[in-house]
Amino acid sequence: MARRVIRLTIVAAALLSAGCDAPWQHEMREQPSLASTHSPREPAAGTLTTRGEPRLDRSTAERLSQTPPPSASASNGRALYEIYCVPCHGISGTGDGLVPKHFMLGVDVRPADLTSDAVQQHSDGWLYGTVTNGTARMPSYRYELTPHERWDVVMFVRQFRSGAR
Repeated sequence: MARRVIRLTIVAAALLSAGCDAPWQHEMREQPSLASTHSPREPAAGTLTTRGEPRLDRSTAERLSQTPPPSASASNGRALYEIYCVPCHGISGTGDGLVPKHFMLGVDVRPADLTSDAVQQHSDGWLYGTVTNGTARMPSYRYELTPHERWDVVMFVRQFRSGAR
């Protein structure tokens, strides 16, 4: 009887250990998946984003305002420009910052020259929209800067036009 119990125990242990060899995948990323065929739904009309700011597209930004609010400050804008913009646009605003020099070799990825007529001819709302949404080669600063701070940056960038930096 004891031999029979030992044999059954060995067989049971062998069967249990055989089940441990299965290639279990506990990571979600290791599972087969399909690409989503759905895009996010548009928010209902009149709703605000989680930051409480209406979505701002380029055409809306251009119509937004021809001038920044009276409380916008070029001196605050200068401090913010030095933190967020100088790495690419440089102190002088001509696009001679250090960051673009480290991009792909042989490819001209120089940022916009903020002192040029091509940039300065745009409305303040357009500049605000560019800081908010970014461009193909510039990140959005929607989450780094509050709306008021973005207007401060626009006020400072406008000083490149007059040379009163």
